[in-house]
This record gives sequence, structure tokens and C-alpha cells, in this order.
Amino acid sequence: MTVTVEGTGNLVTITKPFLEKEVPGLKVLPEEGESTIQLDGARLRGSKKFVFTLVPERGGDFNAGRIKFSFFNPDGGRYETVETKEISFTAKGEGAKAGARYDTDAEDKKLDLDPLYFVLIVLAVAGTIVFVVFWERKRYRLVAHGADQGVEEDAKQDAAVTVDYAAEALDAAERGDSEGFLRAAEKALDRARREYAGSIPGDAESAMGRIKEEIYGYKFGRGSIAVEDMKRIIGEIKNLKP
Repeated sequence: MTVTVEGTGNLVTITKPFLEKEVPGLKVLPEEGESTIQLDGARLRGSKKFVFTLVPERGGDFNAGRIKFSFFNPDGGRYETVETKEISFTAKGEGAKAGARYDTDAEDKKLDLDPLYFVLIVLAVAGTIVFVVFWERKRYRLVAHGADQGVEEDAKQDAAVTVDYAAEALDAAERGDSEGFLRAAEKALDRARREYAGSIPGDAESAMGRIKEEIYGYKFGRGSIAVEDMKRIIGEIKNLKP
């Protein structure tokens, strides 16, 4: 399943769309695909693709639910969620012939793929996808900050010592330092994501996406942020820990 997110906003570091439920016997492999991003005045515009590979581990009927994506709409000043239709299909059982083949008749053409063959394809392009995503993020930081020296120094500092970014963000909020708050809050959110070790529940993933969109909304278009909103955001980040 290929999901395309397009429009105006921060398309570089947006959170992935997510499948609303886990289905026994169905393995889901989400990957980031190609993106097209350009500056439209002072805002970013473009599209980004996400590929969900669904690998059935048994034969039978599957209903994988909907793929959902949450985002902040600055025009309406609120968070919105869009979703696909329900994704359902039937996987053939042990009687299906292994390997890739085409069955052609008068009405239909079907393609059967060996799941292992599909996984090998995904692994083959994984390196390219990781490189593209890394480069797009680095290029965005260069555009937004003018140089990546500060980013590299922050990364080294984070690796060398354990920094309480939530405390830094709260301290910045008390001082009314919106720029310092947004910088520390973004790092605190990234750390909260890492603490899940890659296994993030759907509700936490949705909350992280909503908070990140709000932070970037203030950084790239919404202007100053009130002290009350700073304290609310950092409180929500603290509640995200597993």
C-alpha cells in the first residue's frame, strides 16, 4: 500500500501514517518512500510517500483496518486526522504455487508474490531509502539554520552527557524564551520517541505527530508561543514516556 502525503508544511520530518490496528498473522513493514520538497515563498510545499508492505503469514481473509495520519492545520488552527478506507484482502493458503507468476484469464489478471521475495526487495532498497531520508533532513536543516555546525555540536553533546531537555524547556518557558523552549522541546520529544526502542503504540505515535506539528507550526509560521502553551506542550511530552 502506497500512501502519499502532500500539501504545504513540514514534509521533511513528519511522523509516519500508521495502521490503526494489529492483525494476528499479518506482518506490516512500513517504509519511507520518495519525496518532492521545494520552498514556496517562506513555506515548504511538496509530497512524501510512505509504503506499507503487508505480508500475510497464513491463508485466509484479512481486515487491516485503516491507515491514519494526524496533522496540525494552521489555517483552521486545529489538529485533524485523515484516513484511508478499510484495507481487506484474501491470502491464498498452502495450495497456492510459490514464487511470482501471472494468472491470466478473460476477466482478470492476478499477481502472486512469494512473501520472502517481497522482503528481499524491501531489504535491497532499504539502504537507498535511509540515505535519501538522511540527506533530505540534513538539507532541510541547512536551509532552516544556515549551517549544520550547531546541529553536529548538539548531537555530540547529547551523546556525551545525559541532558534533561524537558527541564531545559520548562526553564525556557519560565523565562519566556520561546526560541529556547521550542529547541529544547523538540529534543525532548525525540528522546521520548527513542525510549520506546522502535515499538510505539498507535496512540503514542499519533500524539507525537500532533506535538511535533505544533512545535514546527510555531517555529515556521505561527510566531510567538504563550507561556501557558509551552508548559502544556512539555507536560504532554513528559506523559509520552513508556
